[in-house]
Amino acid sequence: MKTKLYVEWKDSFSVKNAQIDSQHKKMFRLLNKLHDLLQKGGDVKRLGKIIVAVQQYAILHFNCEELLMSACNYPQLNEHKKAHEEFTSRFNQFLKRAKTENEDISLELFLFLKDWLLDHITTEDKAYIPFVVAWKRDRHPVGQAGVNHLAWSGTMRNPELSPKTQSRWRHARRCKRHPVGGTFTSPRQLVAKYV
Repeated sequence: MKTKLYVEWKDSFSVKNAQIDSQHKKMFRLLNKLHDLLQKGGDVKRLGKIIVAVQQYAILHFNCEELLMSACNYPQLNEHKKAHEEFTSRFNQFLKRAKTENEDISLELFLFLKDWLLDHITTEDKAYIPFVVAWKRDRHPVGQAGVNHLAWSGTMRNPELSPKTQSRWRHARRCKRHPVGGTFTSPRQLVAKYV
């Protein structure tokens, strides 16, 4: 029996870029897994793994999205980066509360993720669609494959990225022991394991 999804992807959420849409869909799947676990009263270890997956995948997604916006010459790139940084900061506050105060933040975190993701996609991400469409139409020299390569290879040769963004990328690429979960060889493998 297939479980009902709490948050379902709709075509109206599309930002007219297959890679970014695919990443948003993965975020929805992680959110649905978190919701399913909360409904069933799942164990803390599995909950921690999903939270780590969300954290790592968000870092990867933000960097990929920022590279795309940079390639498209999106004029609101800096404001969009600030929104990503605010998300990361708020997410880390939840994790800190869970660790230091031994507080159950799972429901509050789930609601924050759901509201932020839906609002961010439907407002802020939708704003760069005309630039993505124009970039595709004009066949920008970097092209989609170039952005994919930059985003996933970790080369980060784009001088427009802030040092903080580059630092987050390097952090996401390293093998780390996370305070919530175990050791993973890469964020990509982490996401593939739980999505």
